Amino acid sequence: MGTNVGAFVTNLSVIVSNDFDGMARPLDGNGNGSGAYDVGAYEFLLATADSNGDGIPDGWCRQFGFNPVDPGVAGGNPDGDPQSTLEEWMADTNPTNALSYFQLTGISKSPSTTVHFLSSTNRLYTLMASTNLAGTNTFVAIPGQTSLPGTGGPQTLTDTNADSARFYRVGVATP
Repeated sequence: MGTNVGAFVTNLSVIVSNDFDGMARPLDGNGNGSGAYDVGAYEFLLATADSNGDGIPDGWCRQFGFNPVDPGVAGGNPDGDPQSTLEEWMADTNPTNALSYFQLTGISKSPSTTVHFLSSTNRLYTLMASTNLAGTNTFVAIPGQTSLPGTGGPQTLTDTNADSARFYRVGVATP
């Protein structure tokens, strides 16, 4: 009489969707652009990876309580302010605080035009202007006011061109 030894089969995609700490699985643990299950009870979080491919790093998602593999994170707006979660990440603001979003705080003219806003030390800022909003891509960068590092507080960008009336916007980018 023989002993029947059964095979052990595991399908982690069905059995385990979170690790013991509640971290979503599978994450992109090696930065190659695709999620894979870790061996063990705890998923490895590579903070710079983007497991769902939405443009937001997993570490930032986790910092604010978002599921890094949820495909709806970027388009969400949990705090109900004027910006999506992706826009809040781009601006380095808090997506769970309705009072924290990128906005211009003032504009002054005399004789140059100065645009005021709150900045982040983790972002670069560019002042752009347009004389006509009717077309597409009508904004152009103001020379000398491109890719300037944020101060982490109130910041200004200035257009010394005293010509006709202009419309302004500030672009935000990651370094």
